[in-house]
Amino acid sequence: AVVMGGASLAAVAAPLIVRTAQDLAGPLAPAAALAGAGLMLLGAMAAAAALPGRIEVAGKESVWGASACDFAAMSVAVAVAWAGMTFLMACAPLLMEGCGLGLGASSSAISWHVLAMWAPAAVVGAGGWRLPAVPAVLGGLALVLLGCAVVRFQASVPGFDISLIIGGCGWSLATLGSTLWIHAQGVPPRLLLALHDLGLFAGAIGGVLVAGALI
Repeated sequence: AVVMGGASLAAVAAPLIVRTAQDLAGPLAPAAALAGAGLMLLGAMAAAAALPGRIEVAGKESVWGASACDFAAMSVAVAVAWAGMTFLMACAPLLMEGCGLGLGASSSAISWHVLAMWAPAAVVGAGGWRLPAVPAVLGGLALVLLGCAVVRFQASVPGFDISLIIGGCGWSLATLGSTLWIHAQGVPPRLLLALHDLGLFAGAIGGVLVAGALI
């Protein structure tokens, strides 16, 4: 809940950050925003490097109980959701620019998208609820695909906002459901977790590449 809530606050702050970048950098505002994001990522990496190499978990660890096929199906489904999420984030600003909507409108739409990505999981975590994992993943994937399908037909700010919110909520459900499913099976082997993360980030990169090729 703390991590997801922090990301939700970042979404709220995004329009202010973009406006500040516009005031300071003028036409170079997109480059300034990307440079700032890069610096923040370097700071996050430095903080992560300071973490202990191993964190001891109290209690008896359970044996991993899922089959390789189930794990692969879950990872592929969520990787597709990540691809859809980055597809939306990459193509929506370009489509909005083509409709004559400026950087301020697109940054606001992306902030709604990011808020939809993180806020649902933050609420679930804060409430201590446990969603049914598989329905959450399937429902989330369906919402992401719906957002990707309708975004190309939008021509107004509300239309883009709604498309991005739908996709963001779908990504949140899919990611949360997969995380709950993986850890409900016991302690996952490190190799499987690494493959899972590799699939997610490969899907994210693939979504951006597809957006660049289509738009």
